[in-house]
Amino acid sequence: MPHIVIECAQAIESEVNIAHLVDAVHQGAVESGLFPDVYDIKTRALAYQHVRMGDTQDTFVHVTVRLLSGRNDEQKSKLTLGIVKHIRALNFSVNCVTAEAVDMNRVAYAKDVVHG
Repeated sequence: MPHIVIECAQAIESEVNIAHLVDAVHQGAVESGLFPDVYDIKTRALAYQHVRMGDTQDTFVHVTVRLLSGRNDEQKSKLTLGIVKHIRALNFSVNCVTAEAVDMNRVAYAKDVVHG
């Protein structure tokens, strides 16, 4: 845990390598100190070809961190601010960068892992 999903405008791919974006977001989660086993942090990205922000086609990066409930607001804020900081440190042109931490219900979460 957590599951981190990066959504972004496909147009940013001309300025930043998406793998570097994934690495930056992942590092932001690692540095939060909330996840002692870094193997548990799962980060992936989706780039959207068709984007609209208001009446423009500006670029964006939005990160959703889905984590099991139990962290307080201060911890979640530190996590999301750190992720935004790591994205901005990539120093590419993007109009809007956002991140949110979303609690998952522990009772409703199921997990089955097979190590190979």
